Amino acid sequence: MSTELMLNFLSYCAIFPVLLLAGCTSTYHLGKSEPLPFESICVKIVGNESFVPQIQALITRKLGDGFARDSRLVLSGETDADAILNVVVLASDQKTSATSSSDTELASYLAISLRATCSLIDGKTGREYFTNEVVSVEMDLLSDGNYSSRRYQVMPKLCDELVNKIVNLVGHPWIDYASKDDSSVPICR
Repeated sequence: MSTELMLNFLSYCAIFPVLLLAGCTSTYHLGKSEPLPFESICVKIVGNESFVPQIQALITRKLGDGFARDSRLVLSGETDADAILNVVVLASDQKTSATSSSDTELASYLAISLRATCSLIDGKTGREYFTNEVVSVEMDLLSDGNYSSRRYQVMPKLCDELVNKIVNLVGHPWIDYASKDDSSVPICR
């Protein structure tokens, strides 16, 4: 009788993982599964109100690359796009990372930040999905006396992080784009 119990136990142990995985796969989806209310997007040329030269070209190109990697969206021109993205780089700031006057090691670290606003507009109706949403990124930089060249070396990495945040904001799964509310603030589910 003990062998029969052992066989039953082993059969349950073999079946349990299969049932567990079957239950998980019915609700889990790899990647971005939420459909967006738009299939194409136009990324307008990024505006630049900061004092960082040529940053608008870099961010515009990186935004196009970022949306091209998102399989849910197709890049298109402004007249054909279901959604139009406007981005304006507002500022690039710097501050010392030290919090105390005796903290001489941290005084050589500078925090570089990049801040932009984003607006997403329905290309067909003109309805605003969101307006002037502020997106910012920050990175620490060790200043060894050659601060100017080090700052411009870190700028592409800051742009990458800013673009990733913007692409994630547009394709965010908790924003309810289909809300019947006419306000320009996205409704979170």
